[in-house]
Amino acid sequence: MDSGASESVSAERRRASGGEGRRWKVFCSRNMPDVALELTREVADVDLWDGEDAPPHDVLLERLRDCDGFISLLTDRIDADLMDRCPRLKVITQLAVGFNNIDIAAATARGIYVTNTPDVLNETVVETTFALLFAMARRIVEADKYVRDGQWKISWHPLMMLGSDLFGAKLAIVGLGRIGKRVALIAQAFGAEVIYFDEYRSLDFEKEHNVRWLPLDDLYKEADFISLHVNLTDSTRHMINARSLALMKPTAIIINTARGPVINQKDLTQALKEKKIGGAALDVFEQEPIDPSDELLSLTNVVVAPHVGSASFRTRFLMAQMQTPASTNAHVVARRMAAEIVGKNQQAFWRGERPPQLVNADVMRVNP
Repeated sequence: MDSGASESVSAERRRASGGEGRRWKVFCSRNMPDVALELTREVADVDLWDGEDAPPHDVLLERLRDCDGFISLLTDRIDADLMDRCPRLKVITQLAVGFNNIDIAAATARGIYVTNTPDVLNETVVETTFALLFAMARRIVEADKYVRDGQWKISWHPLMMLGSDLFGAKLAIVGLGRIGKRVALIAQAFGAEVIYFDEYRSLDFEKEHNVRWLPLDDLYKEADFISLHVNLTDSTRHMINARSLALMKPTAIIINTARGPVINQKDLTQALKEKKIGGAALDVFEQEPIDPSDELLSLTNVVVAPHVGSASFRTRFLMAQMQTPASTNAHVVARRMAAEIVGKNQQAFWRGERPPQLVNADVMRVNP
């Protein structure tokens, strides 16, 4: 696209957002690292919801009604009705990798661009995966309580707090995407054998790194650890259920840092109660926050965390930067670690270019 064409599209998008001479208005549905708001305020007026919890849906509708952009989170329900009631909305930049809270088809039909924040949180989620794995396998949470409750009466015993090793074990990865591949390599560094299932085989990765693809049922039967790294879709919803749990070893441990509804939580709770599997380590749940009275939380063979897979200072900072509509390349230079992602989604949209992390590519046919 030549500069003249780019300027024309950019001007057209500015007019579509409410007219020349008016600053864009962006609603941000949660407080976040300062850099996101600072950069956004350089080019737009920001309406910030500063509550700890997500804004109620009726409040979301009211606040978005006169906005051009939306910085959203997974907890925001963004459906066709919301889009119809917020006719100025042109771009949604989601502060997450997942986007199952957004009706992508409805956004595309209405010419609304949707972006997410892939890659930036990969390493942090991988670290969380192993933190949960070891917390469950080596009984760290249970051991912590054991000490604090005064149960540690003798200095050492050969049978005290025995757990499971990753070294020499067979770790199964369900979903060999960017995060799944990193988990595979780190598991191998710990001395584990890696098997995997994905709808699309990665033959080069298999050959280069000596990992083995298996059909899903066979994978469940062989694995000592099962780590879930799939998107939430119709085909993955409740893929871990009573049937699949029955195929697993009685010592198998499930780790889920993907999406809660990938697991049928009721079936998992029953399997854990009956000791049909060894344990589970969960960062995500079917309903979040999980009810404190949920039976799952009464079990000792499960480790839980409140959806903190990407909760490191560095990652949340970079996720925030990725969503901001920075208007000059100076911000890219100034923030070395975020050089390739700062402001790129919104910046590209308002320049009439394809946002790098565009989720709904077909929208470009509707609103080129």
